[in-house]
Amino acid sequence: MSYFALATTPSNFTHILLRNSSVFVNVVDMHRYKGHRTEKWYSVIDFAVNYAKITCDYDFSSPTVEHFLENCNTEFDVIITQVFSHDCFYSFGRKFQAPIVGISPFRWVTWVDGYFGTPTHPAYVGNVVMDYSKRLSFFERVENFIIGMIHVWCHKIWIAERGHDVAKRYFGVDVPPFQDFAMNISLLLVYQHFSLNFARPMVPGVVEVGGMHIGRLNNLPKVGTFLI
Repeated sequence: MSYFALATTPSNFTHILLRNSSVFVNVVDMHRYKGHRTEKWYSVIDFAVNYAKITCDYDFSSPTVEHFLENCNTEFDVIITQVFSHDCFYSFGRKFQAPIVGISPFRWVTWVDGYFGTPTHPAYVGNVVMDYSKRLSFFERVENFIIGMIHVWCHKIWIAERGHDVAKRYFGVDVPPFQDFAMNISLLLVYQHFSLNFARPMVPGVVEVGGMHIGRLNNLPKVGTFLI
């Protein structure tokens, strides 16, 4: 599912074009995340909550999505979805009995660590929205811990539960809590690299794929003949 039409559709690939226009397409103001310390940690949860409302409420009510859910009897090998505030889409894995592979176009947020059991000790693993160095001061460690707890709590109350309510409207009232879905995500591909985001403990289910968009290097032309 995406807002962008494909010029050519690969074989064995199902693409659903979302007709509802999203207010977040090409208009995310990154200057919001350069304010003072409070603005930094608050802005990401504010964005995530509003983004969850857009993606869950608007996209599920899209005529193309409703038609797909009502008429699709296809079996899928895997379901790929972004892991951020799109908890409502985890229910597709249950409906189609397919494993879920998560993708994150940036370093994942704090509440995702609990899905995979990734060690995220606040003494040395800095929050993604803060500009910490690899050596945190005592104040930064305390701040890092408090921010992480606030983000996890806000995600549970404002994102996960709201997404659960949306999923129940379309998949039935017996939809399990999203924590059950999230903790069964088979793999998370993260677009980051330790050279930019500092080294941290990882688990096998989380794989860094930073730079995967870069193509193969071409061989340099042989210039020695006319230089001699």
